[in-house]
Amino acid sequence: MGNAEFGQTARRILELKDVATAAYSGSQNGSSALRELLASIGIELKQCDGGTDDEWGPLLPPCSDRNGSCEQQDAPEPFSADPAPSGTHTGVAEMLLEYEQAAWEYHTKQAELLSRFEPPKGRLPLDYLFAPAANPNSYKPPIVPIDADDLIPTYRLVKERRRHNQTNRCIRIFISSTFKDMSAERELLVKQVIPELQQMANERGVTLSEVDLRWGITSEETNQGNTIKICLSEIDRCRPYFLCLLGERYGWHQTPGTPDLLLQKTFSRASFEFPWIDKFRDASVTELEVRHAALNNVPESDRMHALFYFRDQSYAAGRGTDFAAESSAAAARLGALKAEILQRQLHEKDYTTPLEAATLIKADLEALLNKEFPTSAAPPTALDSERAVHEALADGRTRSFIGADAAMQQLTLHTDCAFTSTADHPLPLLVTGDAGTGKTSLLANFASQFAATHEAQPVVAHFVGSSAASLEVPRTLLRIIEEIAELYGIQSEVPSGAAEIVTAFPRWLADAGQRSGLLLLIDGIDQFTDHASQELAWLPPQMPPCVQLVVSCRISSECAAVARARDWKEVHVEPLTSEDVAKLAVSVLGQYRKRLTDAQLQLLTHTRCCTVPLYLNTILNELRVFGEFEKVTRVLESCLRADTVSALLALILARVERDLGETDDPLIAGRTLCLICASRRGLTEDEIAGALGLSRALFAPPLHALLQAGLLLPPRAGDGLLCLARDAETREAVRARYLGDGIEQYREALARYFHRAPMPEHACEEVAYQYFAGHRITELAGLITDPAVFSVLASSQHRFDLLKYWKEAAVHERLDRMLLEAITKCPEKFTVTSCRKLLDGCRFLQDVAAYDAAERVCEMALGGVLNLGSSSELRLLSAECDDCLGNLFKLQGKFTEALHSFERAVATREVLLGPCSFVLAESLNNVANVYRKMGKYTEAEPRYLRACTLREMAHGKGHISVADSYDSIGSLYQDQCKNALAEQFFSDALATRQSLLGTRHPDVAMTLTHMASLYVDLSKYDTAETLLNRALEIYNTLFGACHPDVARTRNLLGGVCMERGQYAAAEEHYHAALAVRERILGPGHPDVALTLNDLAVLRSRQGDGAAAEQLYRRALDARKHTFGSRHPDTAQSQNNLAALLAEKGALAEADALLAGSLATFVSLFGPDHINVAQTLNLLASVRQRQGAPACAVLPLYRRSLAALSRCVGLAHPDVALTLNDAALLHAQHGRWTEAERLYRRALAVTCEVFRDEANPDVARQRANLCAFYAAWLEAEDGASELAQQIRSKMCAV
Repeated sequence: MGNAEFGQTARRILELKDVATAAYSGSQNGSSALRELLASIGIELKQCDGGTDDEWGPLLPPCSDRNGSCEQQDAPEPFSADPAPSGTHTGVAEMLLEYEQAAWEYHTKQAELLSRFEPPKGRLPLDYLFAPAANPNSYKPPIVPIDADDLIPTYRLVKERRRHNQTNRCIRIFISSTFKDMSAERELLVKQVIPELQQMANERGVTLSEVDLRWGITSEETNQGNTIKICLSEIDRCRPYFLCLLGERYGWHQTPGTPDLLLQKTFSRASFEFPWIDKFRDASVTELEVRHAALNNVPESDRMHALFYFRDQSYAAGRGTDFAAESSAAAARLGALKAEILQRQLHEKDYTTPLEAATLIKADLEALLNKEFPTSAAPPTALDSERAVHEALADGRTRSFIGADAAMQQLTLHTDCAFTSTADHPLPLLVTGDAGTGKTSLLANFASQFAATHEAQPVVAHFVGSSAASLEVPRTLLRIIEEIAELYGIQSEVPSGAAEIVTAFPRWLADAGQRSGLLLLIDGIDQFTDHASQELAWLPPQMPPCVQLVVSCRISSECAAVARARDWKEVHVEPLTSEDVAKLAVSVLGQYRKRLTDAQLQLLTHTRCCTVPLYLNTILNELRVFGEFEKVTRVLESCLRADTVSALLALILARVERDLGETDDPLIAGRTLCLICASRRGLTEDEIAGALGLSRALFAPPLHALLQAGLLLPPRAGDGLLCLARDAETREAVRARYLGDGIEQYREALARYFHRAPMPEHACEEVAYQYFAGHRITELAGLITDPAVFSVLASSQHRFDLLKYWKEAAVHERLDRMLLEAITKCPEKFTVTSCRKLLDGCRFLQDVAAYDAAERVCEMALGGVLNLGSSSELRLLSAECDDCLGNLFKLQGKFTEALHSFERAVATREVLLGPCSFVLAESLNNVANVYRKMGKYTEAEPRYLRACTLREMAHGKGHISVADSYDSIGSLYQDQCKNALAEQFFSDALATRQSLLGTRHPDVAMTLTHMASLYVDLSKYDTAETLLNRALEIYNTLFGACHPDVARTRNLLGGVCMERGQYAAAEEHYHAALAVRERILGPGHPDVALTLNDLAVLRSRQGDGAAAEQLYRRALDARKHTFGSRHPDTAQSQNNLAALLAEKGALAEADALLAGSLATFVSLFGPDHINVAQTLNLLASVRQRQGAPACAVLPLYRRSLAALSRCVGLAHPDVALTLNDAALLHAQHGRWTEAERLYRRALAVTCEVFRDEANPDVARQRANLCAFYAAWLEAEDGASELAQQIRSKMCAV
């Protein structure tokens, strides 16, 4: 079939699914249409023995309607890696006809049972598709009847799974015992048992620590009467883990006849928060702990986690009064307590010696750890941990929420309309208010209320400032993308680079909108720390259908002004009314059985600052912890003198220091806060104590005081980290009170504490951050090139931090070499986890252009995977490695190697997942892109078409990924000069993107620029200029005039004007683009060099060679400044300058520049690279003009052709160009026959590449050959026989 016919059929191939669907339904029209279309592309359907009705048998899946049974059939063979056109279309047709079997049948109950996901139609879950048989050719897709009523929306299953998996991975074990007689047991626990269990827990992503407050309550705390309150509060923080050792002693209790006044005071202070203890005023503190942990009305799970160990009474014999019962009455009370424990059938074991107790406890805790955190269970992902932080913050803000009724009503009404109306693009909501007015609480409560009343729509809530990652735009968008992927079971590749994330974000929103929709809330968008984040360029100007965005920020912030300019609907949060202030005070204090007098309430309601919820809640928390009612008014009046939250926190800090009293270091609380301020994202209790060099006895009281004062948040559920409450305000107060001499000493303390072997994940993260923040570049370089540390930081959770560190340290060191040397020295002990870490490291090295190191690391990962075995999971992981390796080869221009890697990935996935898996689409696109780079368009075309078809089958034609395919196919047809088809595909891509993303979206502008480039090729400059101006208007509206996309579009407009001969307008556009790029990106950025290069071309066309040379040199200097001399972009600039110098006759300098470029390209890419070939071609031309003999020039052309043949093959436009130049050399030396052979080879190559006689390049090659024959005729006698032959050849051409 000819190439023209192939192009005409392409559009119908993409619509074949509809025809196939009609054929399935038994429609005669459908069958006829399908038969006709298949025949038009050379496919004949064979007649089966079953007669006419069964002629579709070989292509249709078996079904009970046809033959009464549901037998399985083998899946079609994987597509050939290099098919002929007709074979390709046969494969596409078979693939489409197998669609119903290989896609729809995977939506089964078994898929739900395996992964609890119900994939969208056409999406095939990987775990469900692993080939069960060892022979990949025996792969058979499972066929299970499906009941539509059994299909549960994916996001509901995910929500259910999350509810079941919200396990706190922080274990705090409260150790209860009497003091003097249990010192040996506690010593063994703390020094032997707990450290061994901690190591086991760390391997499972669990934080484990012990709490033994018999050592952690100072005499000052005891004298103030805080012992019982602290103990019971810590039991609550440790729930459900409780461990109790009981011997012969009952513990601290009231002795009849001699009342203990301090113990009475202790009971009185604790009874405010724990009123039940009033019934047990004669009980010991140990008994109170036991009752609070396991004997009171507590959940059954708490009882199951309470471990009791009774020591045999023989151990106390002869050991003195410290081991004997205090009295017979105390012995009786202890005996009754033990009997009650046994009666309740709690976990209890007897022991004789402390060593036996340690052995029993270790075994029990190991069993508990294995049960709750088995090694087979996957540890929480970075996404799980980050989500837990946001959910914890939201939960804390929903407990006491009063006020903002009007704002809540507006949010509810507007959001309900977004999901029920037919509006194409719901208008985003902007929630504004002054700092502390309750915007976060409003959004947290609205999210909770919406989730409870709208089960059909998932909710993603993000609170900026709740974690270190939440403060950066790329990490925030990445988290939202990953949430969407998990909620809907989307298995598309998640972007990793910052620019790619921002670009992909609107697409993921559109994907969510096409499913069940999404409510997205981002609180505090004015708190992002990224440069230019306030301009909101990272947010799409229009939301896709069924996606409602709600953001909040301060009313006077820059981003609020930008949102108003976009006409977003604004909801203002008003301050609390006096009634609201009173209600909130009563509600918060009432939770702790406290209330204010009317006069005290009046003090609050008449203070203007109290109308700010953050200020009011801070005061209420301070009143809550204050124990002396008689002094409440005085304390309240003192607090109300502070006119800001930071000033109020300063008063609280001073009070905490006073309360801590005469400890060994009165500033432990302040130093604790300083360490947390210096940390990357918070610290655990043990880490703070270790960094300060304190025992738990000294550290426990200040920690408890800080938690009670509300200066610290409770340890996070996922990792046990302690973080500042009211982060911004608390940091300000800490800086003012403690950090007058700077924070460096605390950075040093943290780096010193964490930098020890082996370094767990948090230690790697913390030390790297401290070195970076402290500008300790040498130590930073050594740390991040340590293989163990690098593997941690290269993961998605820490990737953005590592990029910053790498950029900082790479100025001084060759980090890639350091890392590669370190990795090669490590013993190769491969596991699936280690191979995945190597793959993460490879992707990171690729992003920083360390290609040699990345290639080596990726090869190590691939080798490790292949050595581990041949299971389906490992084979799919090997396909990931092949993809990564292929990308590396492609970036380096090693197209043949890239092709082999990508095609291996396609073959692996096709065998394991079946030929209709949507996962293949991206793999096929990778292969097609390489073929397109190599100029092998006929090989690229069917792969692009097949990828497009898979996407259409998975998502429907109106999906954003299908628009991406249309765009790629349009670009391919543009390369082939099939301009009508290119225009049609570009138009379809534009229509789909406009429909999903709106008319003012950056992706729409990008498609407009692609279409404009097509019209430039067609010399339709007016149309191209119109499209570019429209794209420019979109970018200007969204981003303002000073934005990289604006600069890029103006650069393209400059090129259009230059082609039209409008040099003044072209110069204006180029200078505008240059000004923007230099301002935003700096004078040394590659994009600046690109504009300088284009401006140089303009000057050259204007005949101003001197100005052109100056600009080329500026571009070269810019690239040298950014990349150094040994970089491909620098070498390319040298080539551009050399070409200009050659034109003006400066051949020696041009020769030197080209020789330098050649050395750079060869050292970076090897001799077989397209840049090497192009440079050799230029160098041959320059030396030819210098008068070098043919024997010195021809080897350069031969080397160029050899490089091209190896990297792109002989069917490539650059091969034709090199053949032309070599032919001209032969002609100049009178070697007519050899020149003719080369010219004809150049024409044959061009015809093979484009396969279209109307192609301009084919026409030019024919013109070159004719011109050559004309020159040859002039050199020959016109009457000779040879001249007659030449004329005949000219006529044939």
